[in-house]
Amino acid sequence: MFIRLILFLIAVALICVGILLPFSSKAQLISFVTAYASSALVILSTFKNYENMVKSRLDAGAFDIDSRDTVDKIDDPFNLYDENAQLTQINENRSIKDIIKEEKKLLKQNRRGVLNSFKDAVRAFNPLRLGAYAIFVLALLTLIKSGNLDKLYYIPTLFLPNLTAVIYFTYYQKRL
Repeated sequence: MFIRLILFLIAVALICVGILLPFSSKAQLISFVTAYASSALVILSTFKNYENMVKSRLDAGAFDIDSRDTVDKIDDPFNLYDENAQLTQINENRSIKDIIKEEKKLLKQNRRGVLNSFKDAVRAFNPLRLGAYAIFVLALLTLIKSGNLDKLYYIPTLFLPNLTAVIYFTYYQKRL
């Protein structure tokens, strides 16, 4: 799937360059290609980083695949209306304090720790992703220094790989 996205991004870039070639100057084409390539590199590295984060969390058992979805957790945080769950029967003999203590224990078990949050924050600063952003900034600075930056081509082109990725994943989702 990742290779297909790369090929799709390249195909869109070639089509756009082919359309712009007869109507654009050298600086405009250089601005377009630089913006498209650096933005696509950032998007690809972000997707790859996110894929690695999800895989590592799945391997660590952070997600229970059979668990309830997020909307259900928000609507019914204490799992009161779930027909499949093993609910404890509330007897008239049990006090409210015991019920509250039991619910607090359940909430503490489901809470994420500071260490897990820190690990996720560290994973967000992946060297591949940081390198892509560095290339993005260096490409922009090189365009400015060489005098080839055409803002009317550069800025809108930054959004084109994003749009391309959204279209690709929408199409890919329909095929599944």
